Amino acid sequence: MQRRRSVLAFVLAALVAGPTAAQPAPIRIYVPNQMGASISVLDGAGTLLATVDLRPLGFSAHAMPHQVAAMPDGSAWFVTLAGDGFVLKFDRENRLVARTPFAVPGMVVVDPARDRVYASRALGAVSVPSSLGVFRASDLALLDEPGIFIPRPHALAVDTVSGRVYAGSLSANQLASWDPAAERAEVTEVAGPAHVFVGLAASPDGRRLAATTQLTNLLIAFDASAPGPLRRVGDVPVEAWPYDAAWSPDGRTVWFPNQRAGSVTRVDATSWTVTAVIHDPAFQEPHGVVLTPDSRTVYVSSHGRVLGEHAGHAAAGHDMDSPRANGSLAVIDAATGAVRRVTEVGPYAAALGLSGGN
Repeated sequence: MQRRRSVLAFVLAALVAGPTAAQPAPIRIYVPNQMGASISVLDGAGTLLATVDLRPLGFSAHAMPHQVAAMPDGSAWFVTLAGDGFVLKFDRENRLVARTPFAVPGMVVVDPARDRVYASRALGAVSVPSSLGVFRASDLALLDEPGIFIPRPHALAVDTVSGRVYAGSLSANQLASWDPAAERAEVTEVAGPAHVFVGLAASPDGRRLAATTQLTNLLIAFDASAPGPLRRVGDVPVEAWPYDAAWSPDGRTVWFPNQRAGSVTRVDATSWTVTAVIHDPAFQEPHGVVLTPDSRTVYVSSHGRVLGEHAGHAAAGHDMDSPRANGSLAVIDAATGAVRRVTEVGPYAAALGLSGGN
């Protein structure tokens, strides 16, 4: 009888308290090795768990996986193949479940609440459409290729609050915002010399946008809270070649690697000032950046050293013809800037994806 009372008390307590919180999915970092036709999958500590080789799946040695975007719960992840012209979907167990042809895909972002994936165009392509790819995330069906009226759209971000998608041009001082609900694009002209936008990040509340510029070495902040063109609200001079950008989930900082300087920069998103510049031997042409949902850990990918006659060349960041040493993933403490761990991955590790920890 006492046991029955205990069980009943437990059940009643559970009913009063409601369902227990689901355990967060484990952190997974996805590193596309652009010169290796593979994707490295690591855990939150930086331990290599798996390497997904694209060649046995029917893709070429020059598939050039460029960026990964993942569902927050880790149920699926997506990668662009800039060389072979595909967007791919993998499941939680890293099994290929869908492939969709798409001309010269570059960056990729996901809006889970709206079941959408968006892709831009590749940096190195010769002929590039002025449009984005709109895919249904659940089956990777290509739904639309809306024109956004800027040449060579590459940098890409999605505001998961409003659903707006932002793209930056590699050849014009222009940013585009595309409203999927209205199916309308708005172009913002950005004053100054040729910037070359390579990184975009939307703030967690959707009210601000941060853009990195390869040629003018700036982080440019924009107010995105009102309809119409973006309003420029801050310019932050930084070290050479700021690249992919990531907003911390707590909304306080923006992070990005500086590819030519071999460094990583943290910017305060309130004062728009540099609060840390991190240097480490591991940063060999650093490229991609993501943060954990608690904003405590930063992950940065690096291409790896160019070998042979072009080693040390000033423009080596875009050299995919010369042989390279393997790239790496660095695990960084966001508060202190200390590099906790460096893990070797494949050559030319590019734009990162992260799932879990939500």
